[in-house]
Amino acid sequence: MVQVSLCGQFGEATREDLKDVLARSRSTLKVDVLLQALQITTTFEREMSQRFEMPYEDIAARSKSAHVGNATPIRTAFEAYLGIFVDAQDSALSNMFNQFRSSIPKLSDFVDVRPDDRPSAILPSSMELFHFYRSTLDRCAALTTRKPFLDLCEVYKKWLKVYSEEILSASLSGAITAHTSRPSGPAAVHESSNFDSGLKVATSSFLLCACAILNTANYCAETADQLQTKLQDTISQDFKSQVTLDSQQDLFRGNISSAISALLKEYEDVSEMAFTAMVKLQWKEIEFVSAESAYVHDLIKITSSVTDLIKMHVEQKKYVRSFCDKVVGTLVSRFTRSIVRCRPITPIGAEQMILDLQVLKNHLLLLPRLEPDTPVTSSYTRYLTKSIGKLDTLLKVIMSPVEPPDEFVKHYLLLVPCQSFSDFQKVLDFKGGKPQDQNRLLDVFLAVTSVQPDLADSSFLSSIDMNPDGSTGQGGSGGGGGVSLLQFTRTSEAARKAAANSSLTSSTSDPSLLDHNNLAASSAVAPASSAFTDFRRFGQKLGMGLRFSRETKAE
Repeated sequence: MVQVSLCGQFGEATREDLKDVLARSRSTLKVDVLLQALQITTTFEREMSQRFEMPYEDIAARSKSAHVGNATPIRTAFEAYLGIFVDAQDSALSNMFNQFRSSIPKLSDFVDVRPDDRPSAILPSSMELFHFYRSTLDRCAALTTRKPFLDLCEVYKKWLKVYSEEILSASLSGAITAHTSRPSGPAAVHESSNFDSGLKVATSSFLLCACAILNTANYCAETADQLQTKLQDTISQDFKSQVTLDSQQDLFRGNISSAISALLKEYEDVSEMAFTAMVKLQWKEIEFVSAESAYVHDLIKITSSVTDLIKMHVEQKKYVRSFCDKVVGTLVSRFTRSIVRCRPITPIGAEQMILDLQVLKNHLLLLPRLEPDTPVTSSYTRYLTKSIGKLDTLLKVIMSPVEPPDEFVKHYLLLVPCQSFSDFQKVLDFKGGKPQDQNRLLDVFLAVTSVQPDLADSSFLSSIDMNPDGSTGQGGSGGGGGVSLLQFTRTSEAARKAAANSSLTSSTSDPSLLDHNNLAASSAVAPASSAFTDFRRFGQKLGMGLRFSRETKAE
């Protein structure tokens, strides 16, 4: 078709002229003039496509000019100069971020926000950023979808990273620094705010700030994923594989994780007073089990106040569930440490703790519920039951009577089917008692476990730190006279003789176990907290137990 061929030749000639003009004007090119000329060019190409009912690329290909190389659209003359447009967007973003940095959220921005108010869920700067991205993306796509478009994608990636690090991370770090630098004290933890939330104003404002940062990070991660899809769908196929925002999305997920950790840390801080009250209770003096202890009421109130605020102000409810999971883990860990610090614990004291734990569990079962009629997921219920169950098992073992020793060991192995010597010794440390009585229980434990090869080598007790924060129990001496796991110290002659008469050592003829002349003077009077024996005696007893096991199997 002659008209199409003439149009193609005109386009080629125009393109070559534009190349010459652009080359001569490179140093003085203005973005607006360049884009205006490109816009006029693309409008002409579009009109020709509509007139001849074919893509302009096909029109250009029908050119019969002999002096021109490969036929391409007129607009390709501008591609080498569109870097000016990309640089202009980079400069505009730089100026935009100067404003973002000056408007980083502060705790004071959230002081007057009531828990039931609905302030802006995300930082306005994030919406402004992605609005700019959408407008410049469409503008660039109308000009080209090749190399300059890929360069624009790199600019987007650069500033997404800056937003994650210099806006979100900096906002959270600044809030944490400002919050922790405020005066604090025992009374401050339960100081009521001006809206009677049960939390002090400083705590509420910090939680609200962290929620806003979490919401913004989630918005950025989700929108970056949508942006990636849009970029990949728009760019030329030749460059599609080079477009990815995965690393930027990972940065925003890191911001989410940091915000959740900050929320959890604040919860740990405000709940500290309840656990302090738990440790200060005189557990040894409890004579009967009553209703739940006062510290449980305080702990439930604090947990409800913090969680209710987070439920209301975190947009993505999957993060509420994540926070509730972490609260359960924190409570179990803190409760365990408090039990360690409360030792020695009497059977009645252990029974009271079981009641307290059950009341706390009943409250935690409903913790993730967003609405009264919303069921709690079965996975959360299983996780809670498993976590609380370990503490419940420990307390049931502590509650068990040690007489007769055989029955106590059997009951222990029924609840904790584990042959770990150190785990069993931890239980004795929790219970307290005289060293010679504990020695007898240890002997029975070694005798029983030596003939039960199917027992596990470790249990949940293995991970319990018996010296949290340097604590040694209420009495300050390893739990009121119990055997410490690390105290393989010199023992009294009387204790060694009692151990020598135990079931596993009565047949030994090794004099090295009893002949400690060099220790006689220093061990004439053993301290109440001394270990049941030295490490050599323990090794000998364990070896005899293993031999006894092999002999039994041989028969």
